[in-house]
Amino acid sequence: MVALTVEFDAQGRISHAAAAVGSCAAKAVRLDALSALLLGKPSDPALADTVGAAHLQGIGPSTTCAAWPTIAATPP
Repeated sequence: MVALTVEFDAQGRISHAAAAVGSCAAKAVRLDALSALLLGKPSDPALADTVGAAHLQGIGPSTTCAAWPTIAATPP
């Protein structure tokens, strides 16, 4: 399970982001560095290139980023 909450400001930039992951876990692991990385970014197609495998390291021993679906940015 991956959860991402994103809010946009009037200029279409990310004003709030909260990301967490936790499949089969008692408590989800917050991805604070990823959330911080997204702040202030514009909601355009380049947003999808902002997040890479390095931002998702350490979230679980059986997690492989290559198996995850592609993140696509859609403006509000």
